[in-house]
Amino acid sequence: MDDKYAIQLQRFTLAYMKEYLEPGSYSTLLDKVRSLKNHILKEDWTFVIPRDHPLTFIKNDSNLQIDITCMIVVHENSIKKHNIELRVLSIEDNPKVKFKFHIDQKDPKLKDHPWYHLQMEDSPRFPFPPMDIILLCEFVLVNFFHKKSEDLRRDGGWRNIVINSQHLFQKEYYHMCNNCIDNNSDATLMEHLFNYP
Repeated sequence: MDDKYAIQLQRFTLAYMKEYLEPGSYSTLLDKVRSLKNHILKEDWTFVIPRDHPLTFIKNDSNLQIDITCMIVVHENSIKKHNIELRVLSIEDNPKVKFKFHIDQKDPKLKDHPWYHLQMEDSPRFPFPPMDIILLCEFVLVNFFHKKSEDLRRDGGWRNIVINSQHLFQKEYYHMCNNCIDNNSDATLMEHLFNYP
């Protein structure tokens, strides 16, 4: 992964996220992105938005608090750990978690999980394409700020940033799925997803 990702993430943050994130979360993301720009050219780097300080979106019309966290660890230019989390809380009198889910990369030693998966509890783990902060923010805006973000989602600059993240984080995943289906192999797609790489 090269420095273009850090540049895209900074552009995404500066140009598009200020009106959707709580001010403290916006500042946190901007600081993390600037730090990433200084480290991403090395073969080893980490990008973390920790659970105890998630990125929190502004309150939407349905009285929900949405926050996201992530951990991406790269070693020798290969992603070694990749975890993204979305949490939705009701913010009425007694805030409580309505749901949360994780999109994770499995530990290579484990054989009973799909390589990339979505989970809401400990089990089951559904095969699911990897995502980064940009792709998860797109998901949040489409689902929780649909009307407010319509113009943004038609913006060519926004679309290019999202497409770049799709290319970086999802192209290999979908290529592998497509190859499995097109080659009529002896294994099912699910078997490939559990045994990849």
